[in-house]
Amino acid sequence: MTSNTRLLLLALTIGIVLCFGTSTVLAQDAQYTTAEYNEYQKAVKEGADTLIAFIKSHPDSALKQYAVSEYQQLLKALLESGKHSEAAEAGKKYLEEVDSESFEVLYLTTWSSFYSQQYEQTVQYGAKTFAMKPDAPQLESILARSYQKTGDIVNAVPLAEKICAGVEPKDCYDLLPMLTRHYAEKKDWNSAAKWAELTIKAVDTVSKPAAVSDADWKTFTNEEKSVCYAVLGRKSFEGKSWNSTEKNYATSRKLNPKNRARTAEGYYYTGMSRWNRELIDAAMDSFARGSLLTGTPHSGECRKKLEQLYKGTHNGSLAGLEEYLDRISSSR
Repeated sequence: MTSNTRLLLLALTIGIVLCFGTSTVLAQDAQYTTAEYNEYQKAVKEGADTLIAFIKSHPDSALKQYAVSEYQQLLKALLESGKHSEAAEAGKKYLEEVDSESFEVLYLTTWSSFYSQQYEQTVQYGAKTFAMKPDAPQLESILARSYQKTGDIVNAVPLAEKICAGVEPKDCYDLLPMLTRHYAEKKDWNSAAKWAELTIKAVDTVSKPAAVSDADWKTFTNEEKSVCYAVLGRKSFEGKSWNSTEKNYATSRKLNPKNRARTAEGYYYTGMSRWNRELIDAAMDSFARGSLLTGTPHSGECRKKLEQLYKGTHNGSLAGLEEYLDRISSSR
């Protein structure tokens, strides 16, 4: 169990008490028949399906509110005992067959769906719960992560930004990479760099989840930091900070040299940074290395820049360029 999960489970227990209180005690002066009371008692003993049947068949009964309360307590007990799939199914059944607007059941079903990794269902019920009570404990957190899991980045980003701005980076390590990528795709390099710096700090300080192997964790952290340093490199380039551009892209490449597209991108912007410092031979070397990563988005641009510089240093001729590239290739 990760630290995030433990914190969310603790918040859930507290949230249930805050939202719903404790179990309701059956009133002594309620009006109902002995047969009706016996049927209610049988439903309490037999569980979810029988309780729902009782509620549906006795819509005007004085015992209905107690049956509803018993059902909510049943859901809480399933959640607190870790039977998340059962709780999710029981909650869904109640919402579909009894009351689709019950905040209490919506909230509990949202939680149980999240912890049973039913993220589409989490979003379905969580969005409705959020509309009713956006300040319900930890609801923003599970909604942000569920939107992320379902690929709904548009809805995930605003929640993730709010959450990650108020906690230590390590407590948001799973959301920060999404924010970094989101703003990088929008070419908002200042915002992307802000989240990239926090992502680096997060993955450097968070404890490895017990269920993840050392090798997989290293792959994950190296990849995320590689992305982040590429973002920082691009921000440096846009700000004309040439030395920082080269340093950040070199770090990105070292962390994950297998990502050919990102490596070619790094060589391109490194080459441009060197050119801007009039380091022509070094710039040609970068462009040459990038051009050899054929099929990547920046390889063609690297080739164009290489040819331009090569002609400028060889009397307008490309003679010997392929031999030059062979030497670069053999040195990789």
